[in-house]
Amino acid sequence: MSDTNGGVRPIVLALRQLSLGGENHRRRMAKALHIGTTELAVMNHLQASERLTPREVGQRLGITTGSTTAVLDRIERAGYVVRTPNPEDRRSLYLSLTPLGQRAMTWVLEQHDAQVAEAVAGHAKADLAEFAELINDVGIALSAPLRDTGKNKPPKPAKT
Repeated sequence: MSDTNGGVRPIVLALRQLSLGGENHRRRMAKALHIGTTELAVMNHLQASERLTPREVGQRLGITTGSTTAVLDRIERAGYVVRTPNPEDRRSLYLSLTPLGQRAMTWVLEQHDAQVAEAVAGHAKADLAEFAELINDVGIALSAPLRDTGKNKPPKPAKT
């Protein structure tokens, strides 16, 4: 891998390690809560947004309506999420975390906090503030639509 973009390759590789570490962490958190990683992703979105419709959840996760319904059924049975009627549209529902779901997400965040605190121990607070700003900026950039760099196109699968 050559670095032709101003020395960002070490950052990209570190972000990949962060992403892989995050995936491993999510699997462990989901297992501890006796749910799957998709269910945990739904709970993360609900904690950030307080309430969403099933359609919004499916769009955020990039899954079909059938898959969305199955995921929601599982986390509702687990007691982490509740469906309530949408007063503005009786054909729609709102999803929100139950008190048990809120406690579960508090526990997940406490786990994140403890592991991140251990990883950054010994670094100056000013460095951590600058690092947090950088991570936030990168997160915003990675949330943007893909760009056509004109250099190359994604490969197509051999078979679909």
